Amino acid sequence: MVTPSEVDGELKDEVREECSKFGSIKRVEVHTLKETVRIFVEFSDLSGAREAIPSLHGRWFGGRQIIANTYDQELFHQGEYEA
Repeated sequence: MVTPSEVDGELKDEVREECSKFGSIKRVEVHTLKETVRIFVEFSDLSGAREAIPSLHGRWFGGRQIIANTYDQELFHQGEYEA
């Protein structure tokens, strides 16, 4: 979606705005690694995530393709973003 050098203070808000089309958002986390950025979106209920994943997966943003899938909720709540 973006490279580490492209992460800015507006990214979380942009992601929240786009994903709110699918349901209520509880939290957005941006995790920057050496060569990639992982963005996590927690919806208030499962139906939002179920709608967002197929709608976002494979889309292009900033010249990069989005990979959207589920993530272990317990790891997310523990701040483990690299599993």
